[in-house]
Amino acid sequence: MTRRSDGRCSSRLTDLPVLAWLKCAGLACATFILAAAAADGSTWFVDNDSIHDPGPNDPAVSDPAEDGSPDHPFDSIQKAIDAASDGDTVVVLPGIYWGPGNRDVDLLGKALVVRSAEGPRECVVRVDASAAQPARGFACDSGEGRATVIDGFTITGGYADYGGGIACDGSSPSILNCVVRGNTAAVSGGGISCSNGAAPLTRNCVIEGNAAGFAGGGIASVESAPDVRNVTVWGNVVDSAGVGEAPVRAHNVKVLSDSVEDVSTLEAFLAEALEPGMTDEEKAIAIWRLVVAFRHQDSPPREYMHSHLYTTDTVKIFNAYGYTFCGPTAVMVVELAHAAGLPARYVSVYSHVVSEVFFGGSWHMLDASMICYFRGPAGEIASALELIDAVQAWKDDHPELVQATGFP
Repeated sequence: MTRRSDGRCSSRLTDLPVLAWLKCAGLACATFILAAAAADGSTWFVDNDSIHDPGPNDPAVSDPAEDGSPDHPFDSIQKAIDAASDGDTVVVLPGIYWGPGNRDVDLLGKALVVRSAEGPRECVVRVDASAAQPARGFACDSGEGRATVIDGFTITGGYADYGGGIACDGSSPSILNCVVRGNTAAVSGGGISCSNGAAPLTRNCVIEGNAAGFAGGGIASVESAPDVRNVTVWGNVVDSAGVGEAPVRAHNVKVLSDSVEDVSTLEAFLAEALEPGMTDEEKAIAIWRLVVAFRHQDSPPREYMHSHLYTTDTVKIFNAYGYTFCGPTAVMVVELAHAAGLPARYVSVYSHVVSEVFFGGSWHMLDASMICYFRGPAGEIASALELIDAVQAWKDDHPELVQATGFP
């Protein structure tokens, strides 16, 4: 660890053993060390009961020499954020953090990481708020982006109109490895609220036991697009006007998995299927493969809500039904190819419909219904017409076999 001219410490992995004495003199307590390393920028430390703090667990009584260094850490999270700059890391040591500076924690639009040293079980932000004295855990309302990270806290006891635990207003921070529990919003977003175009990335979190007065006991999203994956949301309630759990209306909800491709929109589908540097042929095959993976062959769904005989909405088939036959399948490949900028069409081959994609100066058949395509002698993917001609040539060469088998 090296000390800068301003007195701050810049930590690197090779310097980490010096942190072992942070929490207690001479005792082994360095299990959090790896979490404290910052790849770039400076590291600031927060500890509400450091050995130099004359008022342990009391943010109103601080170490007179506190400067965010390992031996004189700040005793509130807000002090560290105030001192930090973009690219820095704030490491919060184990403890229960409450009082001024540890509630309504404002990230101030800074691209920094605020992380606990040992995870949410060991680091609790206890807001202790009420309707008479409202406050939340963290506030992101200064345009924070994904580089602003809240990592590894239990956030509890918040009470606010919106976002009792965390409020994201026009901001899109990363919320990782947190437990958001026992918070209340008078209006919406007992655990987390998202508003005014917020798009926070939430990963590996538990959102439980929160409440809201009108909507979103766990998470509320208003004109926003939160990205939520591997998150457990349960035991949250909505209590409208004190009459018990009220109906919940959810709009444009997207539930994603780390183990299944995102096919919630055409754009998301293409982002999953395509990679930079692909040739047009590779793009066409990638689209074909993913269409094959997300539907099976069966009589297509009928909704009786429009003039078309069968449902052909690509996103709906992928997400709501998962089955259809040749015609709608060909339409899906064509629609996705067009979205990827490739000319495409569907053609009828006797009583079967297939899709063709144009690349390399010619048309090429990719049949996602029968799960096949065929390459010619030179290795190129054949067109439907080439396949028809090849079959006809075989029939002409083997009339006796055609007659014996009754092949049309």
